[in-house]
Amino acid sequence: MSICGGTAGGGSDEDVEADKSQRTSESRSNGIDHPPEEQLDLEEVDDILPAIEDGPLDHNEAEDVENEVGSVVQGERLDTVLRTPSIPGTPADSGSIPDDTPSLKGSQVSLPLRGTPSPRGSASRTASGAIKPFERRFQSRFSISPSPSRAGSPAFLNVHSRQSSTSSYVPSQNGDASEVPQAPWEVVRWTKLRKISGQAFSEIGKRQLGTPTCLAVSASIVVGTSKGLILVFDYHQNLKGIIGQGTKAMESGAITSLAISADYSTVAGGHASGSIFTWEIARPAKPFLTIPAVTQADRQSETEGHIVDRSVLHIGFLGTRRTALVSADDGGMAFSHLANRGFGAMGRSVKTTRLLGRYPTFRPEEDKLRKPSSVLAFSPLPLGNVEQATDTMGLTALLTPYLLVVVSTTPIAQTQHKASRPKDIMPHGAMSACLAWFPAVKLKAPSNGKDASDTKLVYCWSDIMTVLDVEIGPLDPNDKEKQPSLFFKTRSRWTCEEAIVAVQWLSRSVIGALTISQRLIILEDGDLHVMDSVDLIRMHIFHRDFFSKQLHTVVEQNENDADIHGVVADAFYMSFRAYKGRVFLLGFSDVSVGTLSNWADRLSALVEHGDDIAAIQLGIAYYKGSTGKVSVGLPDDDASRHEMVRERLLELLQASLKYRFSDKEIEDDRVHDLTNECFNACLAMDETDFLLDDAYDYFKEGRETEIFIDTMEHYIMEGDIKSLPPLVVKDVVDYYASIHREARLEEILCRLEAHAFDIDQVTKLCKQHLLYDALIYVWNQALEDWITPLAELCALIRVQDLPNGTAAYDHEDKLDAAMKIFPYLAFSLTGRLYPKGDPMDDEQADAVRQDMYKMLFSAHIITWPPGSKTKIRTVQESEEEPAFPYLRLLLHFDTPNFMSMMNEAFEDPYLNSNQDQDYDETPATPVNGSMYKMTRQQIISILLEIMSASDFGPSQTIYLDMFIARSLPKYPQFLILSGSALQQILRRLCSNDDDDLSDECQLSVEYLLSVYHPPVTADFIRALQHARFYRVLKSTYRSERRYVELITISLEDPDDRLDVFQDIEKSFRAETGAKQRQAIEDVICARAQELIFIDLPQTTQLVVKHMGSRVNDVIESLKESRLQHAFLRELLESDAKQMSRTDVRAPKELVAQFSDRYIQLMCIHDPTHVADFVTTLESGDLHLDAVLPVIEKNGVIDAAVLLLTKDGLAREAMDRLEKHLQSLSNALASLISSSATSPDVFGLEVGIKDLLADIDKYTRIGIWLCTGQSQIASQNPSHTRRDPPSITENTLTLDEYLWLALISLTVNISKLISSSCSTLPSPLPINPPVRLRSLVQQVFTALLTATSSPSKPSSTTTPSRPTPLKPGTSFLPIFRLFLTRAALSAPSLTDLRHVLLDIFSAYAYETDVLALASQLLGADAFSEVHAAHAKRQQGWRPRAQGLFG
Repeated sequence: MSICGGTAGGGSDEDVEADKSQRTSESRSNGIDHPPEEQLDLEEVDDILPAIEDGPLDHNEAEDVENEVGSVVQGERLDTVLRTPSIPGTPADSGSIPDDTPSLKGSQVSLPLRGTPSPRGSASRTASGAIKPFERRFQSRFSISPSPSRAGSPAFLNVHSRQSSTSSYVPSQNGDASEVPQAPWEVVRWTKLRKISGQAFSEIGKRQLGTPTCLAVSASIVVGTSKGLILVFDYHQNLKGIIGQGTKAMESGAITSLAISADYSTVAGGHASGSIFTWEIARPAKPFLTIPAVTQADRQSETEGHIVDRSVLHIGFLGTRRTALVSADDGGMAFSHLANRGFGAMGRSVKTTRLLGRYPTFRPEEDKLRKPSSVLAFSPLPLGNVEQATDTMGLTALLTPYLLVVVSTTPIAQTQHKASRPKDIMPHGAMSACLAWFPAVKLKAPSNGKDASDTKLVYCWSDIMTVLDVEIGPLDPNDKEKQPSLFFKTRSRWTCEEAIVAVQWLSRSVIGALTISQRLIILEDGDLHVMDSVDLIRMHIFHRDFFSKQLHTVVEQNENDADIHGVVADAFYMSFRAYKGRVFLLGFSDVSVGTLSNWADRLSALVEHGDDIAAIQLGIAYYKGSTGKVSVGLPDDDASRHEMVRERLLELLQASLKYRFSDKEIEDDRVHDLTNECFNACLAMDETDFLLDDAYDYFKEGRETEIFIDTMEHYIMEGDIKSLPPLVVKDVVDYYASIHREARLEEILCRLEAHAFDIDQVTKLCKQHLLYDALIYVWNQALEDWITPLAELCALIRVQDLPNGTAAYDHEDKLDAAMKIFPYLAFSLTGRLYPKGDPMDDEQADAVRQDMYKMLFSAHIITWPPGSKTKIRTVQESEEEPAFPYLRLLLHFDTPNFMSMMNEAFEDPYLNSNQDQDYDETPATPVNGSMYKMTRQQIISILLEIMSASDFGPSQTIYLDMFIARSLPKYPQFLILSGSALQQILRRLCSNDDDDLSDECQLSVEYLLSVYHPPVTADFIRALQHARFYRVLKSTYRSERRYVELITISLEDPDDRLDVFQDIEKSFRAETGAKQRQAIEDVICARAQELIFIDLPQTTQLVVKHMGSRVNDVIESLKESRLQHAFLRELLESDAKQMSRTDVRAPKELVAQFSDRYIQLMCIHDPTHVADFVTTLESGDLHLDAVLPVIEKNGVIDAAVLLLTKDGLAREAMDRLEKHLQSLSNALASLISSSATSPDVFGLEVGIKDLLADIDKYTRIGIWLCTGQSQIASQNPSHTRRDPPSITENTLTLDEYLWLALISLTVNISKLISSSCSTLPSPLPINPPVRLRSLVQQVFTALLTATSSPSKPSSTTTPSRPTPLKPGTSFLPIFRLFLTRAALSAPSLTDLRHVLLDIFSAYAYETDVLALASQLLGADAFSEVHAAHAKRQQGWRPRAQGLFG
């Protein structure tokens, strides 16, 4: 099997490696002479490479495969139909082997379904189109065509599976088997080198020569063995020599690295013992150079070199010199070796220089303390085919576990670049590193001003690949010996899914990366786009563990440390080599060579696999250069690539169409996909002739023209197809007419080039199917005739006894077609092409306008075309033509649309010229009775004259009136009308009875009055009121300063009622007399209710700012109490957050005047807010005698208590509170007693909860009342000493009396409810006694807080003494009198047991809280003091509340 794709697969010459055009060694050998007979002919090598012997096909067989197939037989295999001749140089067997797997369907992209019939668009004649004729504009009818995603490349082109050429099924997430599309070709076509494998891996060979350990490829295939021997094979797989037999090399251990010199004459081998030998391939008897390993004794004399038993893992030649080498070992040391001239191996001395690493101390304890390292990857820069300044520098790149280092070795070792390991490498991943150089090569065509490419270095750390460009700085012409400056720039970076263990350049723009799972990934240089992926697990690539022993301490020991690797990867670099675009693999049992499949091979593989659609998609991608053009052997140059792919793609299209339409049982979705790809391919190659002729014939013969036309629609709408052959045009028209999509058909025809049409054919078809948009487009564009389409449309309009707005057409489409006359006129008269809307050039636009106006405003019928006898009539032959026949025809047909068209035409600057003549003057040059040059004044005059006739009714003339009224202020310098004419227009606009046109008429009146100012008479006002033109009336009243009428009419306007506040504000600010101001205030008072409904805040602000003295009148005018309450709430409690800067608050006198009334209304409409409002009032703002009865009547007791307390009537407040609480407790007791017999358990529970909540609420009000009095008493203490036993209720202070009353009341309520609950047969779901006992505790807690609050501590107070009580309220007298009351009302102390327990528990609670707080403070203070003491013992001293040593 061949491994080369010939011309199609080899790519361009610039992608060949450096030795393709290697300069002769004489010109670059620095004086080293070589016998000419020892040099290999490089052309001979190129000829040998494709012919690696492994049983290729016979030449005759290849020719048979290339024969074209003449005809297609029913049921014939697709691959036999599509098999086309291979490109010269490509063997016929280069494609993948066909198999029996089913063709892939994952790459298909279905077309959208055929469109359903849609209504044809036309200018509107409905009411909506007539209501606002002057706001519409005739726009282009072209829709934005949908942009469905075009079919792309086959799905498998973006899937990089481990499988290379077979389809596989994998289970999906839901458990079903789903087909995963796979490329049917072999990404790499592998050939096993059987002869080499048979000799190197046979049992005899292993026993005598050793097991293969590494591989090097150049002009020869070189294999190193475990016995220290080197096997040299040519490309015919013949063993040319065995190097090292009978020499010290066999005693130096296995070959661990190999290198071949640039002139192919010398091979170097690194050994496991640390020794290096170089050999001339032509003289293998003895080594050319011997570089022995360095022992411990040698190091004492400072001898440089690899330490004994450290394997030389990397080796390479520098430049063209076979006496200059670099090498690196597994101990992390790298050296350069330079041999001087001499005779024979013994006569040459080698100078070794250390480049990297440190020698061991030969003391294990000290060596263990060093940071372990190794050289994971290493390579000197090879030579390119163009002279570079770096050729003599001996650049070498090294990768350690920590750094990338690039050093120059000559004339002295010097570091040129360093880069640390990326921080974002895969966490816990395998430690691996690899690199590869690509030298500068000469380019076929200069790029960016350069004739040669830059040197590139690709290197990988674990899963991250990076590409560096090496740029050479300017050279110093005065010092040629000075080395140039080098600039290393990171160009691209890529992250793999797993660690990369080997990397090679397959060409200048293609990289091959081998992953740790033995997967080969093909990437294109640039953005490092992944092109292909192939699994090599079955190749059993040879790999060894070189680094784990040295780096075992580097890999992670802690699983949580993500910065350290988890394992050291085996070495693969010595088994993965690339040469001239081919990949060489050393396996455990064989040697293989692979070549990337080229573009032609891949197309053929798809065809053989039965997926011609995917083959076409791939061919399109190759033609466009959108995928893998370099990796599949296509040139970067577009012209060369297009020429190479075009022929194959056309053959593929033709064969696919022939095959598909020969199958009667063809799948419909396949036809859709094939159609779409035919369009994509032909348009990409600019082969529309093939598409619309040859390809369309196949569809027509297969009766699939509908699919073709449906697909073509998208490309026409996108502008990709601009002309069609006449036969295709006919089929397109017939097809869209049959599915009733005439509107879409017209759009399609209008997007094609009119000059390519058969005019007679298209005209006939357009008239037959009423496609007047297309007809107009063809006549305008192809014949430059604008009048004939206008005449055709007029012929559609002409019917007998045509009333306005109706038409007795026999077909509704005729009406739609006739309506197109208005957008056509609008476009033409404004210099736009119909129906696209593109602007005409100035000369053409003027000529079109002139012809259009000439016909439209002609006083008589005209003959057309000029010179003919054909007259364009508007009535029957037997009738006489009226004056201005075409204007009358259009005005009778549709007056609103005609005026809309004229409104648009008036905006065109064409009508601005020719204004010097008098407005009433007739043009000097009549043509067919019409004016040669039109003006706006003449158009208005003619329209007024025509529509004043009796055959036009008010429903038609109203549109002319609106048109004139709107045009006058727009063009005042071009239009002049008499006052009487304007007065008549104004009267007609105000007399319109059509409600749908009312707003349009009002707007027209506003336009007219902006330039025409009639006297404001009573008749004028009545006319405006009758027409309900509120905006005009308000404008008139403002100008006349009639504010009362202005406010009245503003309130009647249903659309702009909010404007009334601005009008009122302006009226108050205006300089009006007292009488008019009084009238304004009277109107506001009378209409206050309406103003409040419009906007309450604005109404309130208006009254406060301008009518403060008439607030009461405003309130009295509000008949509903809820409105009065809302107004007063806004007046007295306006939200400060919602007020603007200009708003004002109600003055204090208004608050005092209306607070009583507001509270009275609030008790009815918002009783819960009364108490909150009362707290905001000042003393004296309310009159208790007027407010309290209403408050008590409505049960707002909390507010009553607050009011009495504010006025200093605390005892009366407590009495009212006590009375209300007793009523609540009695109600609760009654409800509890009836619970045993009540059927409504839920309602009973809700009632108990509500009563308990009320008792709790009013008890808290009592606590507030008592606490407040206690605070007052503490501020004014009594100094009279009282004997506690002699204190009675009559001698209690007010605050003490209040506390006694509240405690007694709560205790009595608790006793009452407890007694009621004790009589029940079963307990309630709610436990009222518990709630009430808690309430008693709260009252006593409040009393304790009020009577026992500590005073400020003094310096003499000791913690052990009790805190003195605050003067004022005393707890003991209150408690004594409470017990006295309880003893009188209770038969025994047993009844007081629960009450006393509640009291004592409240007191104990306070005590416990105080004790706990004291303990916490003590503990905290102890810890602080203890810490300070400890610091003091350490020598710290306190200063400024900080610690300082």
